[in-house]
Amino acid sequence: TIDGKIGMVVQENGTIGVFRFDNDGRVVVVHKEYKGSFYASDVAILPSGKRAFVLDSNWRNNGGGIYGVKIGCDGTLSDEGMLAPSKLARAMVLLPQNADRSVIAAADVLASTANTNIHLLDLNNPFKLIASVDGFGANNAIISASAITTDGKFAIFGENSAFSGVPNRVSIVEVLKNSLKKHKVL
Repeated sequence: TIDGKIGMVVQENGTIGVFRFDNDGRVVVVHKEYKGSFYASDVAILPSGKRAFVLDSNWRNNGGGIYGVKIGCDGTLSDEGMLAPSKLARAMVLLPQNADRSVIAAADVLASTANTNIHLLDLNNPFKLIASVDGFGANNAIISASAITTDGKFAIFGENSAFSGVPNRVSIVEVLKNSLKKHKVL
């Protein structure tokens, strides 16, 4: 969380490890392996620290999508279930200037069109797809890292797919008010 009191980490078995710090700065394990209705592949904690979004990178028919978890003041999690179906959701960055929006790398999300893999979402209930773009030029990108610039103008996704024919690419996507623009692929 932004205040540094609670941490979450996705683990190899699809669970989330959750820890917090006590008043003396010691680490306290809250959930050694929190197993929700998802198989976690990434997690994004909202700035409020009261909620997180968990990505399940499976295909839609196997539970792939974006899930919500509420975060208690002691770090305990409560599963909210799936908030948006998706296929191969790999990374999600929250926009720093607008906590109600995010950019997600996925083969598809909600009703996105074919051949797009970077998506701008409105996170209000229910989630809404605002825009999509083909950030890599191929739909087989396997995202290994993600970031957003501090001003929220650019979302950056690194991929290391052995199947793309061009391993280790970086896609830079410009985030506009209601659209995305492919800026560059390195």
